[in-house]
Amino acid sequence: MLSQMWVLQGGVIWLLQTIATFLGMSHSLKRLAYAQTLEEQQAVWNSNWFVHFCKQGNAWLVDIFVRILAVIFLNRFVLW
Repeated sequence: MLSQMWVLQGGVIWLLQTIATFLGMSHSLKRLAYAQTLEEQQAVWNSNWFVHFCKQGNAWLVDIFVRILAVIFLNRFVLW
């Protein structure tokens, strides 16, 4: 019940904003939100360091990074 109230009160949005700020992506997300066209959104998305790293980085390094993020955000304590 408490977790449902947290979600309804904007807890998920707050959490995503906090993660974006921690990763240094808040400016990119604002530009993405205020882009006028789909092409502008795609340009902002593709210029993001995180997206660029996932697309262009070494496969083993990206794999390790994704596994670390999965352990942090998809563990049983977070998803209960």
